[in-house]
Amino acid sequence: MSNQTVLAQTVLAQTVLAQTVTFVRSGGPAPDRAATVAALLALEKASRQTRQTIAWDQLAGDWRLVFITGTQRSRKAAGVALGAGRFLPRWIEILIAYRAALGDGSDAVEPGAGDRLLGSVENRVRFAGVDLTVAGPLCLYGSRRILAFDFIRLRFLLGGISLFDGYVKGGRAREQAFGQKSLRDQAFFTYFYVEEELIAARGRGGGLAIWVREPRPETTKHHAS
Repeated sequence: MSNQTVLAQTVLAQTVLAQTVTFVRSGGPAPDRAATVAALLALEKASRQTRQTIAWDQLAGDWRLVFITGTQRSRKAAGVALGAGRFLPRWIEILIAYRAALGDGSDAVEPGAGDRLLGSVENRVRFAGVDLTVAGPLCLYGSRRILAFDFIRLRFLLGGISLFDGYVKGGRAREQAFGQKSLRDQAFFTYFYVEEELIAARGRGGGLAIWVREPRPETTKHHAS
């Protein structure tokens, strides 16, 4: 395949994902699911050729999960190929937040061995009065475009009432050991497309996902004024 063909496919794929941002921001009909998966695969292929690294400030912040495909295991069990994936309904909110290691509100992270950067992650799910958050440490391998993580704390609210807030079983020990673990022993995302308003990754299980950046506080304030 020529470089011009790859470039044309990449531009087309970027256009499809730009439609996803518009859909999330403004509403209207969802983009075609099959075209979205095809765009993800094209961008994943292109990322293997460019081998660009990821900087911490490209991922830091809050992101809303908007599109997923099944994992390789689930697709194999169902006897299907990758499939068209699905856009998440608006009534369920799944947010992932990447933060500084010490939770001081800055975008700084703690240096690790090699090109690793250590920080923290929160994944929050909200719907119909349910508010569930899992949190833990993360490690960004910038040159490999991989972000590893472990959820070791859980907070669960129902109707605004806190039912649990603390470490999961074995969470404290896992937190202390996280920085010494090798990548093969961790859950991780491989980010193959990282832009200002949208990121896309493949999980360790083989599923694909798209997140759209949540509006920053200053942006929200500006629109309200």
